[in-house]
Amino acid sequence: MKRMLYGLLALVSIFAVTAAAAGKPKAGSAAYSVQVLPFQVQEGIDFPGEYLDTITKDLVNELGKSGLFQQVLRPDEKAGGGAPLLQLTGTVVAFRKGNRGLRVIGGLAAGLAGRTQINAHIKFIDAATQQVKLERDVVGAWTGGGKSVTVTLVLAKQVTKAAKKEL
Repeated sequence: MKRMLYGLLALVSIFAVTAAAAGKPKAGSAAYSVQVLPFQVQEGIDFPGEYLDTITKDLVNELGKSGLFQQVLRPDEKAGGGAPLLQLTGTVVAFRKGNRGLRVIGGLAAGLAGRTQINAHIKFIDAATQQVKLERDVVGAWTGGGKSVTVTLVLAKQVTKAAKKEL
């Protein structure tokens, strides 16, 4: 009976430690807040202006859902608390408008021919020291049906994935 009780206590202890560890964010990343600054567009790129606002909104939402940061701020918001602030900047370096009609037709060739794509160069910069914590090129591509602007959500997910992996 005592062995079973000790075994049960050991199992409960292991479960409690595992559950507590799983709830913790990656070391160092939750030590920061992040402010998403408006993306810029490289000269000569024909990029829809309304997509810029959508990129910011999607980035705030996706980074917020990730649990990587204490706070995720819009460009006009001020950080509260004592966490150091990272600023996310980005430049759209290429854009492919795509074709909804071709995407709706379906099939690999039609989907790829109709693909909407944003290539962006991003940086997570420490606001106090101006040290670049993460710099990389990311690509968001949308080959599904629906509106082309969905590509901004795909881009935001790629940025979040890079932050999870490298910050």
